[in-house]
Amino acid sequence: MWNWWNYCRICKKSKKVISIDKNPEAIELTSKNIKKHEIFNKVELIEDDGVSALKSIDNMDIAIVGGSGGI
Repeated sequence: MWNWWNYCRICKKSKKVISIDKNPEAIELTSKNIKKHEIFNKVELIEDDGVSALKSIDNMDIAIVGGSGGI
């Protein structure tokens, strides 16, 4: 199950995390949560659909993709 506890655990162990969502309300909530959990210096937020955003990222080790966009 994917939840904030798992997300924070991954973020704290990573050098950089890119979080992508096309929903502006989700981006706002994620922004508040990364500040609350003090991981804002490691997370880059991108407001876009996952396919487009992933094409623009040159170097990544792991991609965790989820959601219900009907793709």
